[in-house]
Amino acid sequence: MRINFHEIFNVNTDGSIESKGRTVKIGGVQFGPGARFKNVSFGGIDLSKYIGRDLEVREENDVYIIIGIY
Repeated sequence: MRINFHEIFNVNTDGSIESKGRTVKIGGVQFGPGARFKNVSFGGIDLSKYIGRDLEVREENDVYIIIGIY
């Protein structure tokens, strides 16, 4: 399914990105709700470059698995 970045993540005033209410998996990396990160790549993907874009997401067992970026 196609979901906007801001439905899954918050962008904080310090530039960090925080996952909202679900566990998120990107490549082989999984992190829970409230995880904050900045200047980090997950599976070679720097999410800060895709703020505001739509993401292709698969949902499994209440986990968002990001499989593509539009």
